[in-house]
Parts: sequence; C-alpha cells; structure tokens
Amino acid sequence: MLSRMKSQRGSIAIMAAIFMTVFITVLAFMVNAGYLYGEKNRYQNAAEAAAMAGAARLCDEDAIEVATQIAMENGAPQGSVTGTLGFYDVESEQFYPEGSDEYPDGEYNNAVMVRIQRTENTILGGFLGKDKTQVGASAVAYLVRYGMLALGEKEGDGIEVGERSTSFKNGEPIFKNGDIHANGDIVFRNNAPDIDVDTVTVTAHGTVTGYDSGISDANIVALPPVDVYLDKLYAKADKILDESAFTSTSWELKEDGNYYRRSGSRYLFGPHPGDHGGAIYYFDFSNPNSRLEPANRFGNSARITNLIIATNRSVYFYPPNHSALHLWGGDGHTVMIIAKGDIDLGKPSYFFPCSDSYCNFEGAVFWAGNDIYYRTGSGHDFHGSSPGTRWLRMIADGKISIIGKTTVHPLQFDFLFGPPCPPSIVKLGRVERAE
Repeated sequence: MLSRMKSQRGSIAIMAAIFMTVFITVLAFMVNAGYLYGEKNRYQNAAEAAAMAGAARLCDEDAIEVATQIAMENGAPQGSVTGTLGFYDVESEQFYPEGSDEYPDGEYNNAVMVRIQRTENTILGGFLGKDKTQVGASAVAYLVRYGMLALGEKEGDGIEVGERSTSFKNGEPIFKNGDIHANGDIVFRNNAPDIDVDTVTVTAHGTVTGYDSGISDANIVALPPVDVYLDKLYAKADKILDESAFTSTSWELKEDGNYYRRSGSRYLFGPHPGDHGGAIYYFDFSNPNSRLEPANRFGNSARITNLIIATNRSVYFYPPNHSALHLWGGDGHTVMIIAKGDIDLGKPSYFFPCSDSYCNFEGAVFWAGNDIYYRTGSGHDFHGSSPGTRWLRMIADGKISIIGKTTVHPLQFDFLFGPPCPPSIVKLGRVERAE
C-alpha cells in the first residue's frame, strides 16, 4: 500500500511538473505575443503619422526628413525608419517608388511611404528558444489632386460653369486629370461638359446639376483658411513689397529684373521670364481697395516659371499688350498665385481678360481667399491650339465661376501638370503591412 501511494505521489509530481511547464510556456508565449503586438501597434501609429506629415511636405523638398523625424518622435527607434517618395494609384491601391520601372508615365510624386523595421528582444526568449524577432510596420499617405475645389458653404458659393447668359458649346469645357468638388452646389449651365470619367470625379456637398454622373450630398472638404498659408509664405518670402515699391505711373524696370507700375489703387507687376528658382514675392498692401495685377512685359511667348506670388488683397490678371501671349508655368515648373481676396481672370465686365487668348496657363495654381472668376475667349483661337488646353488648378475659399464664351476651338482644362502641391488634402492609402 505504501509503495502504491509513493507511486501515485510520484505520478502527480510528474504531471504537475508537465502542467507547470506547459503553463509557463503558454504564459510566456502570451506575454511575448502581447508585447510584440503592442510594439507593432506603436510602430504602425508612428508610420502613419510620419507618412501623413511627409506627404504634407512633398512640395517643400524635405518630405523624407520630416517623415523620419515624426516617426522617431512617435516611438520609432533611431535607424529603423525608411522613407520613400513615389506615386500612389488610388484605383489599384498600389505604391510605385520614384525611379522604379513600374512608375506610371506622365505622373508625379504624390505620396510618401514609411517603413519601420526593428529587431526586438523577446520576453523569456531563452525559454522559448528564440530571443530576438523582427517587428515592422508600414504606411503610405498621398495628396489628392483637385482640379477645382470650392470650399465656400454659404448660399451662392460653389462652382458654376457657364455663368450668366453666356455658355459653351455642347461638349465644352473638357475636364481631365483631377477631381472637381464644391462644398456648395455645382452647376453646369446650358451645355453638356465633356468630363473624363476615368480621371475626374465630380462631387458636391450640395447638388450637382447639368452633369448626370455628378455625386451630390458628398462630404465636406476642409482646408486651413488661406490666411494660414499666407502667413507661412510671408514668413519665408524672398521679397515683401508694399505700395512704396511702385514708384512710377509708367512701367519701370527694377534691379530685380521685374517691371513695376502703379495706376491709382492698381499695382502692376511684370515678373521677368524664365525660372525664378522658387522665389516668393509677397505684396502687402495697406489700402483695402488695392489690387495686384500680374502682367507680361517681355514680349510674345515670354515664359514665367517656378514662382509664387502672394498678396493680402485681390489679384486681377492684366494683359497690357494684346499681341503678346502670356505663358505662365511650363517646362516642368509651376506658378502659384495666392490672394486673400478674389482672383479675377475675367469677369463678364472685362473686355480683355487674361484668360482670353492672351494668356496661356501651362502649369498654374490659383488659391483665393474669396472667389475666382475665369472667362474664356470671345471667338479667339487660343493662338492656334486645338483644343485650347489650360493646365491649371483653382481653389477658392468662396466660389469658382467659369464664364463661357463661344470659342473657335474647344476649351480643355487639364489638371495634370505637376505634383498636387498645396493646397492639398492628405489621405492615408492602403498598403501591405510590413511583418
């Protein structure tokens, strides 16, 4: 009997030892898995924050540096972060690194991918027989390209194509390569626009009329007020100019190579042709009735590129010589015009608006703190262009009005001419997660 009891106690001891071994193994596995899951989740959050911050700086030439810094501030260890510029295709949910063979022709960098890869020590690793493991995360953020974006929400704001009694022919205008959105209504009047459904989505928080494929009741799109961006430009402007820079009522060529002229409360600025190297000219006028009028003073086909013009007042494009074609943007560089007030490229009362055949926008971004008016030609032939293509994007904190006139060649708006630089909406894309 005593021998049997000793045998039973020995069996119990063995079973207890086996149970404790299994229990500790499972516990170690659960603790280790929880620890690694927590680290991976922390790295994923850091990667997403970094990708968003990097994408927001795509046009400032420091996107990777900013993304790396934000990742480390959010818990990524030193040396664990890799940032990559590239193009993110929303339809296929694919990221194509800059310079890769798969990078789509004709596109521009619109995204930043961030990967975090770290070798972590395992808890009770020696017991499990594996004391180190790889933990990683990845995220991609991209800029949404809007061709026309009207942010105003009050009555009368939105986008109107074919304003007043004038209108386009059927099939005009043509819209390509960028979304169109209004927080108000979108109205296409008296015409059937030709919209490339593969590259353009038309949405409105209000209603879309005159275009059957438009989407009404869409979400509000928000951007910081134009004042916020103007403050940033003011802080890093190459030149801050006020009324005192305009000393003559006749055109005057200054040492900076640009022309200046004043006429009452109108201040005319003729930037020199060529690459301005990303220069920022900020015009800070004290008179609320002042308006800035960019103009061409350098003859036919003078091309102006890589320039930012900003002002705390309104902008009206002025064609001082109706035989000279103004070329704004092109050669892979854009011109950006930002105004706290309106940007007028031809209200109905303007007989010779710059958006007539006397201006050719080959890469221009307009952002107005109030409204944008764009009038097409009045029977002119866009200097032989067929169709008359304008490479530009328009963003207004108020409304956008495209005022139609009969044209010899159909008018085409193509929003693809460079990266979707500000103002832009940053979104997270879907990407295969790093293990």
